[in-house]
Amino acid sequence: MKIYKRLAVAILSLPLIMGTMPAFAEAQNARCIGKVKPKHLLRNIVLTEAQEEQLKALNKKNREEFMANKTNQANKTKENLNLHNQMQDYLLTDTFDEKKVRELAVKMTEEHVNRRLKRIQKQHAILQILTPEQKKQVKVNMEKMAQNCMHSGKQEHKNSHPTK
Repeated sequence: MKIYKRLAVAILSLPLIMGTMPAFAEAQNARCIGKVKPKHLLRNIVLTEAQEEQLKALNKKNREEFMANKTNQANKTKENLNLHNQMQDYLLTDTFDEKKVRELAVKMTEEHVNRRLKRIQKQHAILQILTPEQKKQVKVNMEKMAQNCMHSGKQEHKNSHPTK
């Protein structure tokens, strides 16, 4: 009897598992986008001692800045959670108030833009330490990472598609 129950559960869960596979493939591809770290950009680049010292100083400055803003981050997390809860409250109302939802969406978007801007500023400061030849190598590294992300996402998506 136990074997039949296990077999029934396996047969019933198979369509659910197969239906979620494309979502996992898209999530894998989405992980590549926007997650370029400076250490990956500097792969295969030989730095001088002066450049290494400048990078260490920048990293130390960024770390100190991060630690100083740690309490501020907790407040921002609470604020973001509050914004998210407000958005859910608007979803559950009987009438749709586009003006309020738009204002809330703009607040949420501004916060996202500010975070991205800070990250790009830090990456730009790191890349300004490099010579023009090293920057060309960074560009090659960026293209390779983009190709790897696109290739791995397409490959996984092809292999996991339930109709093929």
